[in-house]
Amino acid sequence: MKRYGFIGYGNMGRAVLLSLLGKDSIAPDKVMVYNRTPDRLKELSASYPDVVIASDPPKIARASDVLFLCTDSSAVLSVLEDLSPYIDMRTHVVSINGGISIEEIEARHNGPVSRVIPTIIMTSGHGLTLITHGCRVPLAMQMDLQALFQRCSKVKVLAEDDLVRYTDLTSCAPGLLAMMVEAFVQAGARSSGLPLKEVQEVLLETLVGTASILAKGSESTHGLMEKVATKGGITEKGLRVLEMELPSTFDHMFEATRKAR
Repeated sequence: MKRYGFIGYGNMGRAVLLSLLGKDSIAPDKVMVYNRTPDRLKELSASYPDVVIASDPPKIARASDVLFLCTDSSAVLSVLEDLSPYIDMRTHVVSINGGISIEEIEARHNGPVSRVIPTIIMTSGHGLTLITHGCRVPLAMQMDLQALFQRCSKVKVLAEDDLVRYTDLTSCAPGLLAMMVEAFVQAGARSSGLPLKEVQEVLLETLVGTASILAKGSESTHGLMEKVATKGGITEKGLRVLEMELPSTFDHMFEATRKAR
């Protein structure tokens, strides 16, 4: 069986590893993990005692058939340069960072390189994981990597140039949507006088049901709005406000994320 190494255990690295372990995509005794802050790994060790917690990154690099780089953008290339003497050219290096290109990684590793843009919500079994492969990745390796993530999320394989067009809609979206829900809850509490916790419970239940209907395709967004909004009613007036204000807000949001790249 393949051995998997993980360098870094931040929020996204944690989501990836726990999702893969939770769906039995990889066996705990085939996993080695290194993190600069060992305390962050205590929860992992308690849940999966067979996972090897390493204090020596080169040891992980030497032992891994698939090496996941889960560090910040600013550290990926320097970490890879430090580890490159220990990485076999047959090792499949996988970066989960959106800011580093395959070309930059291939300049430091002569073997197969892929990029994975995961989503934090994959821990729930939902979301879309984006994957792109370098030219040195054999088809069998591509399929193996894709199969890992297909057990815990949907997978979309893209050309590298297309990753940026999807990232806001997949990896960034949970945070952006959480902000929208927070604003909705706060406004709902101010308007209704109900406790924040009560408003959040009601709204989230409504949100889950709405998403379920739309995801099943049994109703379109416009169809659902028409069914809820009776002519001259409360919902129709609320929709008119959103129709005037939301498009520009979302345009500004996407403009800001594009400029940040």
